[in-house]
Amino acid sequence: MTFASSSSSSTSSSSSTPQANPNRWKALTILSLAQFLIILDTSIIGVALLTIQQHFGITQTDLQWIFNAYVITFGALLLLGGKLSDIIGQRKVFTLGFLVLTGASVLAGIAISNDMLITARVLQGLGAALIAPSALSIVVNLFSANKSEMNKVMGIWGAAAPAGGTAGVFLGGIITAWFDWPWVFLINVPIGIAVLVLIPKLIPKGVKKKGSIDYLGALTITASIAILIYSIVTANENGWTSLQTISLLSLSIVLFGGFIAIEKRSKEPLMPLHIFRIPNLLSSNIVMALLGASWVSMWFFLNSCVNDKIHPFVN
Repeated sequence: MTFASSSSSSTSSSSSTPQANPNRWKALTILSLAQFLIILDTSIIGVALLTIQQHFGITQTDLQWIFNAYVITFGALLLLGGKLSDIIGQRKVFTLGFLVLTGASVLAGIAISNDMLITARVLQGLGAALIAPSALSIVVNLFSANKSEMNKVMGIWGAAAPAGGTAGVFLGGIITAWFDWPWVFLINVPIGIAVLVLIPKLIPKGVKKKGSIDYLGALTITASIAILIYSIVTANENGWTSLQTISLLSLSIVLFGGFIAIEKRSKEPLMPLHIFRIPNLLSSNIVMALLGASWVSMWFFLNSCVNDKIHPFVN
């Protein structure tokens, strides 16, 4: 009797222990590639910017939007992408993100105008905002059962982003020199197709959570960030003390305040504000935001300066 009870308890215990996915390391390759590709798309256009500017005959301000369109959309919709991943399912959102990113890359590669290219970059940012949070959720779900594996995985995952940024500068130079600027976007297409083929085989469906999406919160934070960036980008032309710049900055602040108020009252907030009570989280986010802002701006203008110096000698 005792033996039977012990055996039954042992069987119950073993069945309740989550089994490791046998394809988890292969899946990690795809998920890390996704992270690599998202950051790659922020840096790969750097060397090609002067060629794009000359091709379309656009100003430096217009040129900034080819870069900003991707980054703003990506950053502004990242919270919404994470919420959609939780409710709809990680694999579905991950797949949708790659469909959007791949299609947008084709659109960018065949762009016949600057407006068409900027639209494609917005769509690329949308795809990235769907891919990034869903990919991270899948990684956590795949390796959460083993803490030692999780430490290794986070190291690999963390390295994928800077690797993508570095590789983007290198590849952008090679592609622009040997081919033409459309290929800095079209390089995503074969990678995207390969990932879409492998997703059903290697990526688990993930876990769905019950709940609703805070669309009002998503709308206010997206509008706040977009208006803030637009006001900063156009401030050099309009003047920092101009009515337009001051009005846009004020509107951005009001919308951000509205977002905070919405999140405080929402039963299922897009971003639970209590997470900032975690020690060091707020300071860490501020440091990372300043680091990202300084790195991206330095990278953009450094590429512009280098192109201005080198281009006359290349011709």
